[in-house]
Amino acid sequence: MVIYQKPIVIQGRAYNTSEKAIACGVVGVMLLLITGQLFKLLGIIMLPLLLVGLHTVFRQRNLKSKFNRMSEETSLKLNRGTGQGDDEDLEGGGVVSSGTSTNVRSSGAIRQRGGH
Repeated sequence: MVIYQKPIVIQGRAYNTSEKAIACGVVGVMLLLITGQLFKLLGIIMLPLLLVGLHTVFRQRNLKSKFNRMSEETSLKLNRGTGQGDDEDLEGGGVVSSGTSTNVRSSGAIRQRGGH
């Protein structure tokens, strides 16, 4: 195909470049099938794909993500066991009934800088 650029004429029919490529592919697959190498070649191609897929499904989590998951589960279990957490604001913006003080006093007036 690469060497002979002109169309090949067989019994009065001219075969162009794409038809020559298809014919070469069919002959190659038939030759691999006849010699028994086609299934070996497909097996060699499928084995790495299978291994990558199995690795993706069964890979072990890294230590950090496993720790994060375990700490979240533990905190959820603790909150469920004490009855807290249902009406509590998770972001810390709700009413503080108990816990650590932040030493911030909330007065209604806002103090301005510079004594104005």
